[in-house]
Formats: sequence, C-alpha cells, structure tokens
Amino acid sequence: MKKSHLVSIIIVNFNGLQLLKECLASLKKITYKNIETIIVDNGSTDGSLEELSKKRYQTLGIKLIKNKKNLGFAEANNQAFKKALGDFILLLNNDTVVTPNFLKVLVNKINSDSLIGVVQPKVIFLDNKRLQSGGAFFTLMGFLYYFGYGQDPSEEKYNKSMQIFSGNGACILIKRKIINRVSLFDKDFFAYYEETDFCHRAWLAGYKVVYEPKATIYHKGGQTSQRMAESFIFFHSFKNRLASSIKNFESFKLLKISALLISIYLSLCVIYLIKLKPGSTVAIAHALIWNFVNINSTLEKRRIIQSKIRKVPDKAYLSLISRPLNFRYYLNMLLDKEVLLENE
Repeated sequence: MKKSHLVSIIIVNFNGLQLLKECLASLKKITYKNIETIIVDNGSTDGSLEELSKKRYQTLGIKLIKNKKNLGFAEANNQAFKKALGDFILLLNNDTVVTPNFLKVLVNKINSDSLIGVVQPKVIFLDNKRLQSGGAFFTLMGFLYYFGYGQDPSEEKYNKSMQIFSGNGACILIKRKIINRVSLFDKDFFAYYEETDFCHRAWLAGYKVVYEPKATIYHKGGQTSQRMAESFIFFHSFKNRLASSIKNFESFKLLKISALLISIYLSLCVIYLIKLKPGSTVAIAHALIWNFVNINSTLEKRRIIQSKIRKVPDKAYLSLISRPLNFRYYLNMLLDKEVLLENE
C-alpha cells in the first residue's frame, strides 16, 4: 500500500487562545492522518503557549515556534515553512473549524494534476453559514473579485471545481516544490494580500491555482483584524496590492494596472476625507508613499520574478482567471471595513 504524503499544517497565532482551541479540536478529527502541525505564536500573552503544552494535542505532532513579538502573518508562515518536512504545506488560520474529510479531498485534488500548485477549499462563514470564499478572480481594476462572497454555498455554481487567480489565506494547500520554486511570502507584507502575491507567482511559474468545493472548512473571519485599527488594515492591504502589481505584471500590463490603482487610491483619499475619516485617508496616502520610498527594493524583487520565476506571459493565464467588473461590489468592499477585512 502506497504511503500517503506528509502534510505540514501551519497555523499562526496571536492572542487567539479560544479560536486556536476550537481549530485544533477539529483537526484532531480529520481522516487524513499523515500530518505534522507547526504553530507559530507571535508573542501571545493570553495563555496560548500554556494551552499548547497540554497532552491532548500530542496526536497532532505539534512543533511550536515562539516569537517574542508579533512578526506578522507573512514572516511567521515563512518561519514555519523552514521547519516543515511535508510534501505539501497547508496554511490554516487559527479561527477556522475544519471538516473531517477536507484534507483528504484537497490532497487528492492537488495530486490529480502535476500543474496544480495550490488548492483552496470552500470557505463558509461559521456564524451565518454563508459562503465567504470560492477563491478570488482578477479584474481590470486591479482589485480582486471574491467569488460567492455572502452567497448561499449550496448553489450549483459554487460547487464546481475551477481555476482561480488566488486562494484565500484562511486555508490553502500548496505543493512544497512550488514554494521551493517561487518562495513563500514577501517578508515586507506584514499582513494582507500575501497569499494573492504568492498565488500570482505560482501562475507566472506555470502552475494552476484551483478551487475545490468538495473540501469544506468554516471560518469565523477577521477575528484578528477586528482587534486592529481601520488605518492599519488599509495601510497594509493597499500598500501590498500595489507592490504586488509592480513585482508581478509584465511592463505593459503594469502601466495600466498601476495607473488605475493610483487613481483609485487618490480618489478614495478624497472620499474618506468627505466621510470625515481622515485616518483612512492618511493610511491610503501612506501606502502610496511607502511604495514610492521603497521602489528600488520592489524593482529588485520584480527583476528576480521576471527573469527567474516567470515562464508564461500574462495573457496565458489572465484570460482563465479574470472576471468582468461590478462597480457596486467594489464600492461596497472599499467603503466597508468589515467586507474588506474578511477578504484581504
């Protein structure tokens, strides 16, 4: 009998004791048993470390990385990957509850095609049982379209496997060789958009990102973000979106996307001033300034990506994973903090 592939499950935790307990309790019930669990604690002070020392978690084969301070989601995942032994890497948020067969389904899917590099399950909100994510598609505005957000997950169109531009960072399974090929997360992305930046590089390297609805998890969504200021969320999400575009798109596409994004950012600065939200205006302006100040570093990353990672032109994959614009959708997303933090 062929031995199953080892899956390294990586969970980043920051003062999420109760969330983490529920997540680990669900992991103990999964049917796919060849796993190791790596938990990176980003300086929690809520008793998370003491909880993880209990015997009840021994069956999960937990490796614990203790950070003295919060290094952010991206760098914490990078730390864990360096210690991971698995053929596959599962990135899982601490505010998720998984179903027993989800991992088996994801592994079967990612093994079904040598070109599949990343697989995302169906992600359902834990509280209202509506769909949070069926993956994200690219749009001409440079922002993402989050497929099925807030819809009934039983609808037929959300129960078909398909190629997507980006998986949702709440739960994605990745082939280890893809990470070896394109690296994991940009260390300058403290939080937000890091999984999209990674998935974009996977596409550039010639691999596919796929949504597999036969695998299901539940996600509370934004539990860590809800403790953060709106200005923090806006700064990092807007900063990283623009930086990712500069790094990854071909020159002609980049000119159009960056011009659009900068125009939208400036327009939003004015809108938030009118709405008497100067903090949001400052955050978006700060995101623009950061990109200008750090342009040399970003261009060096771009040089490496375009010369060493890219194997396919933009037109080869964007036609597969793009969706038409829906201006009402974007207006709601950009002006509603709750919608934004659920999807970044």
